[in-house]
Order: sequence, then C-alpha cells, then structure tokens
Amino acid sequence: MSEFLAPLDYRRARDTLRSLDFYTAYTPDGAERVQSLLREHYPLVFARTEQKMFANGAFVLEMAGANITDPLVFVSHMDSLHCKEPPRAGDGPLSVPLQRAHVVALLEALDALLQSGYQPGGELFLALSMDGLSGGAGAKAMAEYLRMRGVTPCFVLDHGGYVTHAAFCRYLPQGAPLALIGITEKGQMEGRVIVPPVPPSGERITARPLNVLLRSGSRLSMRPRRASLCKASAQM
Repeated sequence: MSEFLAPLDYRRARDTLRSLDFYTAYTPDGAERVQSLLREHYPLVFARTEQKMFANGAFVLEMAGANITDPLVFVSHMDSLHCKEPPRAGDGPLSVPLQRAHVVALLEALDALLQSGYQPGGELFLALSMDGLSGGAGAKAMAEYLRMRGVTPCFVLDHGGYVTHAAFCRYLPQGAPLALIGITEKGQMEGRVIVPPVPPSGERITARPLNVLLRSGSRLSMRPRRASLCKASAQM
C-alpha cells in the first residue's frame, strides 16, 4: 500500500518535532517562534501557499485548486498539555503530542506532493491554531473566516474525537457522513495528595495526616475509576 502514500522525510519530521518541544501553552512570542520554525523547515509549502493570520497566532495556508472538486480542509493545533518529563533523546521513539505530530505529518505530505507537481482538484486549506487547549480563539476566528468566504468543503480532517459529540454534529448538514479514525490515546498522569499538618498543641485533632492519606489510598483502591470510551469509539 506504500505506493499510494506520500513519502515522509523522517529526519526532517523528527528534527521539526524536537524543535517544537518548547511550545506548550499559547504566548505571542511562542506562537511567532513556532511559525518561524515551520517556515524554516517547510519553505516549499509556505512559498506555494497564501498565508492568512488570525487571533492568537493562528494561521491558514491556502492553495488554489483546479475547481474540479469542493475544497479540502485540514485542521489541528500546536499547543499541548504541559509535561514535566523531558523528551526522549537519540534516535529512539519520539514522545510528542499527537496533534503536533498530526501537523508535521500534514506538512510533510503536502511538501512531498508539491515536489511531485501536485495541484489540488479544489481549494486546499490547512488551518493551524496555537491555543486549541486554552479557549480556541484562533480556531473560532478561522472558522468564521471560512464561513464568510462561503467555503463548503467536501472533506474535513481534524484531530480529536470531539467531532462525534452532539454539540459539534449540530453544525454539520443533516445526514453528513462522519468517520472517526483511532479509538483512544495513551498517556500518563501523576498526582500529589497533600493533607494539612498536625494542628498546634491544644487544638482538637480530628484525624492525623497519615491516617487521612491511608484512608484515601484505600478508598481509591476499592473504587478505582473505570475506563470508558465515547459512544462512537464503543461502537467501533
């Protein structure tokens, strides 16, 4: 099946992902640095597309098509949850946010296609935001821009399972086809439980801190949170 896939420059993709490790939450300087890095690593993509800037550093890469098909829209965001664990070094497996890997995969695919003379059948849009986990002002501004342009895409690819929720589906045409690829994400979370210290002498002691911690641990062991899937994932 590999003959149907655009080739991937793994070294460039790896270098790009590593260079973006600094970016977690939106800041004006961080968003500007992200865009500069993407321009540096994918000059052909930025040279062959028109860039439109929006709130909080979001931007759309537009490429004119042959007007044979309706537009294609690809969406993702660059910010991620903060992680205390440093990224893995060397040539082993990378530890990167999935949505950021999605962005780099899109840019790699488009770069390879452009090198082979690709011309889309319809307009092509890459909509990338910097604040997807902190309000989404960039995504909202880009969506409004596409709406004002009257863009009616025949295909939209986004990252995440929110598209299967009723709150999102109400924006789709009645009976519009919708597909979810992949059913879950793997991650690791560490928590810290803190209890108040022993009160000063003379005050009533309701429970010693160690007892509180032990009871809490016992309660968690007896009633662990059950793993669950959203409705669409469960059906898959």
